[in-house]
Amino acid sequence: MVSVDFLASDYCYEKEMFYALQMHRQGKAVVIPIILKPCGWKDSPLGKLLAIPKDGKPVIKYASLDEAFAEITEEIKRVLQVKFPQQKQPTVHHETFIPNSISQAPRSSNLRITKDFSDHDKDQFLDDAFEYMSKYFENSLQELQQRNQEITYRFKRIDAQTFTASIYVNGNAKCECMVFYGSNSMLSKSINYSNRISSNRNSLNESLHVNNNGYSLFLTLMGMSSWGNSTNKELTFEGAAEYYWELFIKPLQRNNY
Repeated sequence: MVSVDFLASDYCYEKEMFYALQMHRQGKAVVIPIILKPCGWKDSPLGKLLAIPKDGKPVIKYASLDEAFAEITEEIKRVLQVKFPQQKQPTVHHETFIPNSISQAPRSSNLRITKDFSDHDKDQFLDDAFEYMSKYFENSLQELQQRNQEITYRFKRIDAQTFTASIYVNGNAKCECMVFYGSNSMLSKSINYSNRISSNRNSLNESLHVNNNGYSLFLTLMGMSSWGNSTNKELTFEGAAEYYWELFIKPLQRNNY
C-alpha cells in the first residue's frame, strides 16, 4: 500500500520494501504496488513494477472506494493465476448454516436503489467540497513549507466562497491561484480554479460541477485544463482537491523552476 507516508518511513521503505523486492527477484513472492495516494513512487524501486489500480491511478481519485478495491482485487487474482498457475486453491469446508437472527439470515447483497437528489443536497455537497478543498490547500502549504526551508507561502480566505494561495521560493513568487464559487448564473453551481489572483471572477482555468449516478453525488471536471480528457471522472472531495493542487504546484515540479 503505497503513499507519501510509506515512502517517508525509513522502516517501511528501507527494510520492509527491500525484503519484499528481494523475495520478488528470487521468485518467492510477487510484489504489487497498490497506489493509495499521489506520491513519487515511480522514482522509487517500485517504479519498475506494474502498479495497481490501472495506470497507477491513486485509490483516492476514485469516486467510489469500493470500485477501486474491486479493481485491485481482480488484478491481484489475475497476477496470481499467471505467476502461480499450479497453486492449489484452498479447500472450502461447507458447514450446515442455521441462522439464529435476522442479521445472519441469507440475503442478497444487491440492495442499492436509485434516489433523487434535491437542489439542497447538491448545494450542501458543493459547500462541503469547497470547505474540504480550502483546508486541503492550507494544510498542504504548511507541510510543503516544513519540508523545504526555501519555501514560504500565503493562504488567504477571502470570504465564504473564495480562497487564494501563493508559493514563494527564496522570497520570489512561483505559484498562485484563486479558488471560488462562480459569480454568474452559468458558474454559480461550480467550484472554479484560476491560476491568477484577481478580483475578476469571469476568468478561470478549470471548473468542477456536482453530478450523480443515481446512487451518489460526486464532482466532475469541465475539462478546460486537460482538453476534455477528465470530464468523465467521478471525483471525491480529496480527488478534486488533489487535482486542483496538482494544477497549482505544477510550476514547482518543472526542471529549473
